[in-house]
Amino acid sequence: MKLLHMSDVHLDSNLHTNLDSIKAKQRKAEVINTFERAVDYALKNGVSGILISGDLFDTVRILKSTKDRVLNAIVKHPEITFFYVSGNHEERAFISLIENMPSNFIAFKDSWESYNLNGVIITGISMGENPVVYDALSLDENAVNIVMMHGQTVKYFSKNDKAETISLTKLAGKNIDYLALGHIHYYVSEKLDDRGVYVYPGCLEGRGYDEFGKKGFALVEINGKEVSHTFIPFAKRTIHDIEIDLSKYQSWESAEEDILVALNGVPYEDMVRVTLVGKYPQTLTKNLDMLGAKLDCYYSFKIKDNSHMNISEIDLENDLSLKGEFLRQLKASKLTEEEIEGAIIYGLKALDGEVL
Repeated sequence: MKLLHMSDVHLDSNLHTNLDSIKAKQRKAEVINTFERAVDYALKNGVSGILISGDLFDTVRILKSTKDRVLNAIVKHPEITFFYVSGNHEERAFISLIENMPSNFIAFKDSWESYNLNGVIITGISMGENPVVYDALSLDENAVNIVMMHGQTVKYFSKNDKAETISLTKLAGKNIDYLALGHIHYYVSEKLDDRGVYVYPGCLEGRGYDEFGKKGFALVEINGKEVSHTFIPFAKRTIHDIEIDLSKYQSWESAEEDILVALNGVPYEDMVRVTLVGKYPQTLTKNLDMLGAKLDCYYSFKIKDNSHMNISEIDLENDLSLKGEFLRQLKASKLTEEEIEGAIIYGLKALDGEVL
């Protein structure tokens, strides 16, 4: 038997932070379409059940048109059973909007529930205001057990995160073969205990530039009592993050050339973020506008500049020029290193006769 495990689709996301209004609208439609394509993939590949481990929607405000498309995808595939736990973004808004619950849609509540799908036991809980009672989870050691939850584990804990925390320690030894989790936006697969694994399939589509890398779902295969899974990349567009350490370069042209080499082979329909790091020498004059012009061939791009001029290496002792005096005055000032760097960049351009 096969199961498809997805999470964190975040339908109806506001994508205007990184995209203009036209592309934000297009990407919003693409995310919905990728969800529908995943359901079609499940049908074509003999999948019996789709596990949705939370955050199918981005907020509690769900557009009727989006809700209708999701329900239509469920209803028109009666041969597939959909199992759904609510996430911290949508809470239970989706469930509250469904007037006639499809017979092939199982929405877990805030206490443990189990369902038998072709001999495989699928158990889940939608984590909300009530604390998870781990002691109440009782699974037959002779059965194949899939457990669904949405939240962050201690290993991936963020204090700024509003998601519930999942205790892997309390789930270990519970006869779980596959713990289907949601919340982390990249693929994670690690051992839970000697018997089972826990898996975050990641999101279906990267939305922001921090969601780089391959995105998709996990395809779970069950043969007898053997449970295995494979990550299936499935996104329409991939977000690429290229990091360049400018401390290695004496000229901007050399750095720019290496950036373009690193992007060689990246499809133009993908999204690109170039991250600049390191302390670069005074001889290197960054030209982000020129770099942006060369990245404009991609669907969208972002340049994240975390680099700084290496002020400590500027040799001023033997420089008797106006430029040297300018730099000495700056270094002797009470300005912060960041303020000095900015003044140097603009001051040297002015001294070189560049238009600011």
